[in-house]
Amino acid sequence: MNEFFYKTIAYQSFVVPPLCYVWAWWSWIQTEKAAVPRWRRAISEISLGLLSAGIGLGAFSISYLYAHPEHGGLPDATIWSMEAGAIFGILALVTSTFSKSWTRIALVLSSADLLFFLYLIALSP
Repeated sequence: MNEFFYKTIAYQSFVVPPLCYVWAWWSWIQTEKAAVPRWRRAISEISLGLLSAGIGLGAFSISYLYAHPEHGGLPDATIWSMEAGAIFGILALVTSTFSKSWTRIALVLSSADLLFFLYLIALSP
């Protein structure tokens, strides 16, 4: 049971950030633009951009880690991309709180799980 729980937590961190990211884009596109103040639309766009950079850096981190297993620990490129991805994820989490409705929920879920994903990479041997 412990192995099932571990694998579920590990693999959900691969799946949830991109799915919630797509949900955030879909929700942002579906909102009526005239009903949302201009500053909220701008913050949502910034948050979506930060999150896309964070997810891209997270994907680079895990792919570089698996591509270069000969290192004893984490390769430098993985560490740097993880740190940059974490900064983008934290900024996306902070700015996503100013978004509207379902876009906010999807952005918060995606950025929080992205940070958890980067934390799991940091724990890997």
